[in-house]
Amino acid sequence: MNNMAKLYTPAKIKLKNRICMHIGIITAYYLLFQSFYNLIDSRNLWPYENFKQFLIYFLLNFIPITIVYTTNLFIIFKLDSFKTPLKRLTIDIVSSFVSMSVINLLFSLILSFVSEEHMHVNWAGTVFNNIFLLLGLEVAYFVKNHIRHIQQISENKQKALQYQYEALRAQVNPHFLFNTLNMLYALVGKDTEKSKQFILSLSRIYRYVLDQQGHERVTLDYELKFAKEYAKILMLRYSNNFTAENNEPPEKQHYIVPFTLQLLIENIVKHNKVSSTTQVKAKIEFTDNYLTVSNEINRKPTTSATSPHKGLTYLKMLYEAYGKKIEIKDDNNIFIVKVPYLN
Repeated sequence: MNNMAKLYTPAKIKLKNRICMHIGIITAYYLLFQSFYNLIDSRNLWPYENFKQFLIYFLLNFIPITIVYTTNLFIIFKLDSFKTPLKRLTIDIVSSFVSMSVINLLFSLILSFVSEEHMHVNWAGTVFNNIFLLLGLEVAYFVKNHIRHIQQISENKQKALQYQYEALRAQVNPHFLFNTLNMLYALVGKDTEKSKQFILSLSRIYRYVLDQQGHERVTLDYELKFAKEYAKILMLRYSNNFTAENNEPPEKQHYIVPFTLQLLIENIVKHNKVSSTTQVKAKIEFTDNYLTVSNEINRKPTTSATSPHKGLTYLKMLYEAYGKKIEIKDDNNIFIVKVPYLN
């Protein structure tokens, strides 16, 4: 059993599949090219006397075509160290036709010893064949490189956003902890019950933070539980002059980026006045396709409509990486952020 497992390792299976794929490509190409050549040369799709003659011609042509194909494949995909496309293409063309000429000469030499007089290398046909092979492989090379380039850009963008995400979280968490501990210190001597609520909410918040390490998305229900605990902390901090309300999430399970609601609520508190005379309410609404967080605008004196919203800017970039677009509306009366679900 172990010997069988060694015979069929993933690397060997992958190599076997690639070889089968290339054999299939060569066979399909030969049949298509030969049919086209037969129509031009003899105006007959089947100019052979019998199947045996076809098989002989097939084998005699299949071997050099395989060698030419493999040579071109190696030249184009392996010898691609030239970064300038024109220089690389020139080297490919020259190398391809030099190797084709060498292969033709070798087969001419072999046929002169082992074949009948009427059998010879068709130079015009092999040149024509090589042009199409070279063209097809060059197109395949550029398509593959283009796809790889797009994937690399996407991966780099995702890594950059993930780095920003971790950096933002690392920056927010210590500040948040420092502020909440100061608030807790002030509450301990004044209100024991509030202190207990505060500690309980804080522990749940950091449990959520730990649970979301390395996760790229979270369910609405779980994110809402975290947002409610975060809102409780803010209510205690601002003596209930900050409030948050929400409707029930849809029954169907939806996903969003972790900390989405926390960043949106924090954005509201950061840019609006919250005092004993000024209340701020965050309104969270869930629909079948997106969630909306809104508030009546009461900007701080030092804040303008054009002030940077770092957390919001980051969220926009992160959702764009998932192919989603966050919509923002600011009419100087109500600030609305509409966030699409990831699924």
